[in-house]
Amino acid sequence: MLSRPKPGESEVDLLRFQSQFLAAGAAPAVQLVKKGNRGGGDANSDRPPLQDHRDVVMLDNLPDLPPALVPSPPKRARPSPGHCLPEDEDPEERLRRHDQHITAVLTKIIERDTSSVAVNLPVPSGVAFPAVFLRSRDTQGKSATSGKRSIFAQEIAARRIAEAKGPSVGEVVPNLGPPE
Repeated sequence: MLSRPKPGESEVDLLRFQSQFLAAGAAPAVQLVKKGNRGGGDANSDRPPLQDHRDVVMLDNLPDLPPALVPSPPKRARPSPGHCLPEDEDPEERLRRHDQHITAVLTKIIERDTSSVAVNLPVPSGVAFPAVFLRSRDTQGKSATSGKRSIFAQEIAARRIAEAKGPSVGEVVPNLGPPE
């Protein structure tokens, strides 16, 4: 077997290796297989067709063929206590009795009377968008239940009341120093 070409070898060396290989007449390590045209006839009819080689695993306990699929027996519906299922009733007759043709369905449509319903058309205005509804802070802060408020809500309310009153007398300190 020939060695692989080394990184330092040139194209001349590769051609020399190829001519040595062909002169020796050794069998190639790989076999080139050309497939015929998909659309046309047999271009390579002199060669036998390729055979598919597959590994087959045989297990002793299992049969060679898979079991045939047999549908399960149909399940019978249990009748409700007030209604019994007739055994000898023809299914076509039962379907004919319950089935309604599309014309029967369409003739039973009853339209709702809309003559007394008031239609509210939009009021034309000079602005492009409708006016925005603003809620006041008083209605926004109150919850639906007028029960106890949380400690956090109580502290926030106390701070807002204190800010609204202004600073107390003790907090105001006169600045007696010269301005900077």
